[in-house]
Amino acid sequence: MDYDLSDKDRLSARYSANSSLTKTHFGVGTGQIAPSDGLLQNAKITYTRTFNPTLVNEASFAFNRMHIDPRGSIDPTVTAFPVTSVGGMAGIGPALFDLSMVGNSFTSLDTLSWVNGRNQFKFGTQITRNQHNKALFQQKLVSYANLDDFTRNSPSSVGLLGYDRTGLRNTYYNFFVEDNIQATRKLSVMAGLRYQFETSPADANNRQANFDPVTGLDRPGAQLMDMPKTNFGPRLSFAYSPFASGKTVVRGAYGIYYVNFNATLVQNTPINTGRPTVVSLTRVQEPNLVGFPVPDVSSFSGVRTLSAVQRDWNTPYVQNWNFNIQQELAANLRLQVGYVGNKGTHIITPAMELNRFSPGTAIRPHPEFGSISYLRANGISNYNSMQVALTKRLSHRLQFNVNYTWGHALDDSPPIFSANSDDHNVRLDYGTTESDVKHLLSFDYVYEIPAARGLPRWLSEGWQINGLTEMRAGLPINVMCGCDPLHVSQFNSRADFVPGAPPLPSAVDIPNRQLNFAAFTAPPDGRIGNVARGAFRGPAIYNFDFSVFKKFQIERHQFQFRAEFFNIFNTPQFNLPGSITVSPGNFGVSTSTLTTVSNFGTQRQIQFGLRYNF
Repeated sequence: MDYDLSDKDRLSARYSANSSLTKTHFGVGTGQIAPSDGLLQNAKITYTRTFNPTLVNEASFAFNRMHIDPRGSIDPTVTAFPVTSVGGMAGIGPALFDLSMVGNSFTSLDTLSWVNGRNQFKFGTQITRNQHNKALFQQKLVSYANLDDFTRNSPSSVGLLGYDRTGLRNTYYNFFVEDNIQATRKLSVMAGLRYQFETSPADANNRQANFDPVTGLDRPGAQLMDMPKTNFGPRLSFAYSPFASGKTVVRGAYGIYYVNFNATLVQNTPINTGRPTVVSLTRVQEPNLVGFPVPDVSSFSGVRTLSAVQRDWNTPYVQNWNFNIQQELAANLRLQVGYVGNKGTHIITPAMELNRFSPGTAIRPHPEFGSISYLRANGISNYNSMQVALTKRLSHRLQFNVNYTWGHALDDSPPIFSANSDDHNVRLDYGTTESDVKHLLSFDYVYEIPAARGLPRWLSEGWQINGLTEMRAGLPINVMCGCDPLHVSQFNSRADFVPGAPPLPSAVDIPNRQLNFAAFTAPPDGRIGNVARGAFRGPAIYNFDFSVFKKFQIERHQFQFRAEFFNIFNTPQFNLPGSITVSPGNFGVSTSTLTTVSNFGTQRQIQFGLRYNF
């Protein structure tokens, strides 16, 4: 809704709600597909005041709410079964997390825009109050390092996971100033500065507590973190047209962007001082540990799990830069070639174990506790790419876009729910990022077919063909050993190369033979494997979508018939090999295809449609 209060004042309000019912798939057994109810709500009210043609202020208040309950199952017999994982294989049992979550944010914004000659200034602030409420229902966990251990019923750890509802709160304070300058007819420059500060997360009931290796567990309600106060992010960009023809444009930009701290990263700290609800027992502590029947691990000492966070917090930030040249080659035809890069600093890495076993023993620095996971921001990342785009606007019945990217992303921070090979030395895992795509080519086109002579107009006119094609190199593969060469009860090491053995088979066969099993082995005691992170690539992806449209004009009414073919050549789109641990079976074999949820369709799909325009 929009209201003009006067010639200078305007009030607008927006509200939306989205209630969705999705399906969480986590197994093939009865009751292992559970509904996940969700409600998303957004509201915003904005007041705009025009003081004069060169000075405008816009003030807003926004509210966002997410309520979702991704329960493990609606069947109690399924949720009662342990969450069972086997290294390098799919899990068994219910979903990993049986959750109930509610998140709210309240945001106040104000932006003042002022035009003064060649300068267009903007000054603004944004303050956001966050509320994160989450409950984790009690679940049993059983983890096996590999298939052999699973066969022997000898798990690496058995535990309990779950806690009552917690409510973390924190606030973001953001301020910015920006100036867009039309320096000359050929040169425009944008310069800006953003300042960011955020408060340390705190529990609504003041139960949060950090853990310090020297002083031990904090008292309930103590401040978790000392947040940085010097997060200044400058931004600078320019666009320059050097020639009188105006057919060439040179652009460049640089900026520093800080990442807001998500309070859910420390969602377990309120339970550090309550009753033990997260516990874990390892085979190091109990050599005869079995997974089934699940033992009562809470009866053992030294099993209570704690969560800790870097007290002197470093806010993760990314430096982004780019430079490109755009050239008009002909009427309606444009070529752009550019370099895009970024560098991440203080990236959040997988949690470090503060209470790691002394190698080869069951001795821990803090024997009264079990695992103590420590969240840090000590990682690095970088990305460099060449990006080429050829664009033809619609003319002579044809338009198309061709885009090619060559790039490489590296970091020392494996993705969420993964772990470093040695969490006390993350630099050993500096390598290719799991989502890295070295080569990506995509193009789309639209062609309006000329009317054929000698045929009736209703049949010969109005035909159009369209296409969208994507080709990309395979994603990286990590070859793991499923072993613990450091003897600290962490089974995250990469494998070792077997000297002289080729890592790829003599004849690569996708999906059945992509790696040579005989080329990898477990590393010797005392060090992680020497196979680099992301050393190999999975199957490449080729997908062709095609469609044919036909327009029919009946007086003032227009109809359009559509025939659309997704993956028209029915090309298989294989996933990464399902087993990447050095064990026989499906090593180097892709046993599934990409899902349509996060990728394009994996089999040919044909659909027809009729559209009416009036």
